[in-house]
Amino acid sequence: MFKANKLPFGIQTPNVEISEGTRVAKLYVAASYLPLVRYDDKLDDYVVISYGKVVARDNNGFIVLAGLSKDVEVALSSSTSYNTKAEFITGTAAFANVYSSVDVANGVLNAQGDAVTLNEPVVASFFGNYDSTNTQLTFVSAPLGIAPQNIIKQNGAGYFNGYQAGSSANFTNNNWSLQHGVTILTRYFIELPVVANLTNIALPGLAVFEGTPSNNGLVTFTANSNFTSFNPLAASAYVSYTPNTVTDAELTVEFNRIISWANKAANESLGRIYFINDQYPQGFLQWVRTYDAGITSTPKYNIPSGSATDGLPHNLYSAGETTAATAKTVRINLLVQ
Repeated sequence: MFKANKLPFGIQTPNVEISEGTRVAKLYVAASYLPLVRYDDKLDDYVVISYGKVVARDNNGFIVLAGLSKDVEVALSSSTSYNTKAEFITGTAAFANVYSSVDVANGVLNAQGDAVTLNEPVVASFFGNYDSTNTQLTFVSAPLGIAPQNIIKQNGAGYFNGYQAGSSANFTNNNWSLQHGVTILTRYFIELPVVANLTNIALPGLAVFEGTPSNNGLVTFTANSNFTSFNPLAASAYVSYTPNTVTDAELTVEFNRIISWANKAANESLGRIYFINDQYPQGFLQWVRTYDAGITSTPKYNIPSGSATDGLPHNLYSAGETTAATAKTVRINLLVQ
């Protein structure tokens, strides 16, 4: 009996591979309620998340600044009452992310779709009736990675994940989109300028490393969605107590402290410091003559590195660093689990 070869049919195992994970194969769009960071003359539009900032997503799937989760913690845990928008505005100094006059002038709408008010914390509209004791309407995830490019403001309320979700009347621009979506960078070797005072940053919204890099190595994020050192768990005060004198209530507090730190380490650890560089200037850059036409009227961060920047590279003088003796950068192996 003749037996024919099997025909090329059968059960195909479904594919499970999407991407390698360095830049996740997922299209994100910036949340429409994000504050405007700076205006880009070339693109003729506003940046809402600067390249290198730590990002997360909200419960609607939009990409947001991860630091908003820190502001939510302030709203929920502060001893000050935030029961109205006016009370949020009065306490605006406690929040890192607030709306400016630029947002007001450009008609930015908050998470509840209302026109923003000057100095209104972004997270005020995350709660029903602008009351932090009411139901929370908008949530922010654990950090997912960093912005792999400057992210432009969303093209209106009809725009979601690259596709129209509502009426075309809700688009800011019809038949044209500057940025239809972005991904998130989760694994990379990156370098950031170290900044002690954020008010000295020359380029608005620049991603930096806040504070002093720790030899401990682990890094996390701040309310400004920048990197900072992840401090190890401090030794307990109970170790100095006389044996058998610690109460059950005190032990409960200590256990909860350890659990809280462990959860934070699992959710907010973003990688490890590999190298701290404080040897500037480098490569004789200070002796490279910078073409000086128009420098008096041109922002320092917008000119070539060289003699006019005190021999400091672009990332440092964009961060407002002007003295080589205090200049410092840190290299981080970004690894978001």
